[in-house]
Amino acid sequence: MPQKRKIEETKICPQCGRPFVRKRYWRGRLEDLSAFRRRKYCSHGCANRGRTSPCA
Repeated sequence: MPQKRKIEETKICPQCGRPFVRKRYWRGRLEDLSAFRRRKYCSHGCANRGRTSPCA
């Protein structure tokens, strides 16, 4: 018997302000909940822009 689905969380990307949810992988598999909770940015591009500091 399958487990009950966890409550769907929505997070906001601090770089672009866009909301994002858990990723869907091949064959409809969802991103692991602990991996989603660790994720801060919606994409690799936003993560790269978030790591760079503005020139002073």
